[in-house]
Amino acid sequence: NPRLIMAVMIDEPTNGEYYGGTVAAPVFSAVMADALRMLAVPQDAPNNNVVIPTNDDDAKEVI
Repeated sequence: NPRLIMAVMIDEPTNGEYYGGTVAAPVFSAVMADALRMLAVPQDAPNNNVVIPTNDDDAKEVI
C-alpha cells in the first residue's frame, strides 16, 4: 500500500549533465526524504549486507 508516488522530470537541464542519476535523483532524494519525514514514515533498518567494490586503478573501462 504505497503512501507516496513521485516522478521527477527536468526539462532541458543546463548544467551540462542530462542523465537521471545526476540531474533528477538529487531532487527526488530531497523531496521524498522531506515527504517521508512529514508523514512520520520510519526509516528502513540499516542493511549490513552491502558490498562496496574497491577502486581498482588498473581496471580498464569498457563502453
